Amino acid sequence: MKTFKYIRIIKETIKSLDATKNLLIIKTQSGMAMATAAALDGLVFNEFVGSLAGDDAIFVATKDDDSAMLLMNKIDVLMRKEIK
Repeated sequence: MKTFKYIRIIKETIKSLDATKNLLIIKTQSGMAMATAAALDGLVFNEFVGSLAGDDAIFVATKDDDSAMLLMNKIDVLMRKEIK
C-alpha cells in the first residue's frame, strides 16, 4: 500500500518539526524535502492547505494556528509508528 511507503518516507527523512501561527516548518535530510512533501500530500490531512519544499525544508500552510499544532502532532505520531 502507498500509505506504508509514505509513512516510511516520513520516518526516514524528517529531522524536526516546528509550528508558528498557521505554518508548520519541517526540516528533512538534505535533498529529501520534495519527496517528504509529496508523501504528506499523499496522506491527505484535513489541516493541510498547501506546501512549499526546498532542498531540506518544507513550509506547510494550514487553515489556522490550531491546525498547525494538530498537524504537527499527527506527523509526530507517524514518525513514531512502527511499520511491519
